[in-house]
Amino acid sequence: MTPKEYFSQLLKLDNKIQSKLRERDAIRRTLVKSTDTTQEPIQTNQTSNPTENVVIKLLKYTDETNNYVDELVDLRIQIADEIMELRNDNYRIVLSERYIQGKKFEEIAVEQNYAYRHITRLHGEALKEFEKLYPEKFTE
Repeated sequence: MTPKEYFSQLLKLDNKIQSKLRERDAIRRTLVKSTDTTQEPIQTNQTSNPTENVVIKLLKYTDETNNYVDELVDLRIQIADEIMELRNDNYRIVLSERYIQGKKFEEIAVEQNYAYRHITRLHGEALKEFEKLYPEKFTE
Protein backbone atom coordinates (compact mmCIF):
# COMPACT_ATOMS: atom_id res chain seq x y z
CA MET A 1 0.00 0.00 0.00
CA THR A 2 1.26 3.46 -0.86
CA PRO A 3 0.65 6.57 1.25
CA LYS A 4 -1.83 7.81 -1.34
CA GLU A 5 -3.75 4.52 -1.15
CA TYR A 6 -3.60 4.69 2.65
CA PHE A 7 -5.15 8.16 2.67
CA SER A 8 -7.61 7.29 -0.08
CA GLN A 9 -9.25 4.81 2.29
CA LEU A 10 -11.01 7.85 3.76
CA LEU A 11 -12.46 8.88 0.41
CA LYS A 12 -13.53 5.33 -0.39
CA LEU A 13 -15.26 4.92 2.97
CA ASP A 14 -17.02 8.24 2.53
CA ASN A 15 -18.22 7.10 -0.92
CA LYS A 16 -19.51 3.82 0.58
CA ILE A 17 -21.42 5.79 3.20
CA GLN A 18 -22.96 8.09 0.61
CA SER A 19 -23.97 5.08 -1.47
CA LYS A 20 -25.55 3.35 1.53
CA LEU A 21 -27.44 6.53 2.42
CA ARG A 22 -28.83 6.75 -1.12
CA GLU A 23 -29.86 3.08 -0.97
CA ARG A 24 -31.46 3.62 2.43
CA ASP A 25 -33.41 6.61 1.11
CA ALA A 26 -34.66 4.55 -1.82
CA ILE A 27 -35.84 1.85 0.57
CA ARG A 28 -37.59 4.48 2.69
CA ARG A 29 -39.41 5.77 -0.39
CA THR A 30 -40.47 2.20 -1.15
CA LEU A 31 -41.69 1.80 2.40
CA VAL A 32 -43.75 4.96 2.20
CA LYS A 33 -45.30 3.77 -1.08
CA SER A 34 -46.03 0.31 0.35
CA THR A 35 -47.80 1.74 3.39
CA ASP A 36 -50.16 3.95 1.39
CA THR A 37 -53.37 3.85 3.41
CA THR A 38 -55.56 5.33 0.68
CA GLN A 39 -55.98 1.92 -0.91
CA GLU A 40 -58.13 -0.88 0.40
CA PRO A 41 -56.17 -3.64 2.15
CA ILE A 42 -55.87 -6.83 0.15
CA GLN A 43 -56.36 -10.10 1.95
CA THR A 44 -53.63 -12.62 1.19
CA ASN A 45 -52.34 -15.82 2.64
CA GLN A 46 -48.76 -14.60 2.83
CA THR A 47 -46.83 -15.69 5.88
CA SER A 48 -44.65 -12.58 5.84
CA ASN A 49 -45.68 -8.98 5.53
CA PRO A 50 -44.08 -7.10 2.60
CA THR A 51 -43.86 -3.93 4.69
CA GLU A 52 -42.08 -5.87 7.42
CA ASN A 53 -39.53 -7.12 4.88
CA VAL A 54 -38.84 -3.57 3.69
CA VAL A 55 -38.40 -2.37 7.29
CA ILE A 56 -35.94 -5.20 7.94
CA LYS A 57 -33.93 -4.20 4.86
CA LEU A 58 -34.02 -0.57 5.95
CA LEU A 59 -32.64 -1.51 9.37
CA LYS A 60 -29.92 -3.59 7.69
CA TYR A 61 -28.81 -0.63 5.55
CA THR A 62 -28.90 1.66 8.58
CA ASP A 63 -26.70 -0.73 10.58
CA GLU A 64 -24.23 -1.12 7.71
CA THR A 65 -24.09 2.64 7.25
CA ASN A 66 -23.48 3.19 10.97
CA ASN A 67 -20.64 0.65 10.89
CA TYR A 68 -19.03 2.47 7.96
CA VAL A 69 -19.42 5.80 9.76
CA ASP A 70 -17.75 4.40 12.89
CA GLU A 71 -14.91 3.02 10.78
CA LEU A 72 -14.53 6.34 8.94
CA VAL A 73 -14.43 8.38 12.15
CA ASP A 74 -11.78 6.12 13.70
CA LEU A 75 -9.65 6.14 10.56
CA ARG A 76 -10.04 9.90 10.11
CA ILE A 77 -8.84 10.54 13.69
CA GLN A 78 -5.91 8.15 13.25
CA ILE A 79 -4.81 9.67 9.94
CA ALA A 80 -5.28 13.24 11.18
CA ASP A 81 -3.07 12.50 14.18
CA GLU A 82 -0.43 10.95 11.92
CA ILE A 83 -0.50 13.89 9.52
CA MET A 84 0.03 16.28 12.42
CA GLU A 85 3.34 14.53 13.11
CA LEU A 86 4.80 15.95 9.89
CA ARG A 87 7.17 18.85 10.56
CA ASN A 88 6.36 20.89 7.47
CA ASP A 89 3.23 23.04 7.90
CA ASN A 90 2.54 23.10 4.17
CA TYR A 91 2.61 19.30 4.01
CA ARG A 92 0.19 19.05 6.93
CA ILE A 93 -2.17 21.56 5.33
CA VAL A 94 -2.18 19.89 1.91
CA LEU A 95 -2.69 16.37 3.28
CA SER A 96 -5.30 17.44 5.83
CA GLU A 97 -7.31 19.47 3.39
CA ARG A 98 -7.10 16.82 0.67
CA TYR A 99 -7.82 13.69 2.70
CA ILE A 100 -9.38 14.75 6.00
CA GLN A 101 -11.57 17.50 4.54
CA GLY A 102 -11.92 15.89 1.10
CA LYS A 103 -11.08 19.03 -0.88
CA LYS A 104 -9.89 19.03 -4.46
CA PHE A 105 -6.43 20.35 -5.31
CA GLU A 106 -7.99 23.33 -7.08
CA GLU A 107 -9.83 24.33 -3.89
CA ILE A 108 -6.70 23.99 -1.80
CA ALA A 109 -4.71 26.08 -4.28
CA VAL A 110 -7.26 28.90 -4.20
CA GLU A 111 -7.58 28.87 -0.40
CA GLN A 112 -3.82 28.77 0.15
CA ASN A 113 -3.18 31.30 -2.62
CA TYR A 114 -0.83 28.96 -4.47
CA ALA A 115 -0.76 27.72 -8.03
CA TYR A 116 -2.40 24.37 -8.69
CA ARG A 117 0.94 22.93 -9.82
CA HIS A 118 2.59 24.05 -6.57
CA ILE A 119 -0.09 22.28 -4.53
CA THR A 120 0.31 19.04 -6.48
CA ARG A 121 4.09 19.25 -6.02
CA LEU A 122 3.65 19.83 -2.27
CA HIS A 123 1.26 16.89 -2.18
CA GLY A 124 3.84 14.58 -3.77
CA GLU A 125 6.54 15.76 -1.37
CA ALA A 126 4.18 15.37 1.60
CA LEU A 127 3.38 11.79 0.60
CA LYS A 128 7.10 10.96 0.41
CA GLU A 129 7.72 12.59 3.79
CA PHE A 130 4.79 10.73 5.32
CA GLU A 131 6.16 7.44 4.00
CA LYS A 132 9.52 8.21 5.61
CA LEU A 133 7.79 8.99 8.91
CA TYR A 134 5.78 5.75 8.92
CA PRO A 135 7.79 3.20 6.93
CA GLU A 136 6.15 0.27 8.75
CA LYS A 137 2.82 1.12 7.11
CA PHE A 138 4.23 0.89 3.61
CA THR A 139 6.56 -2.10 3.60
CA GLU A 140 5.69 -4.76 1.07
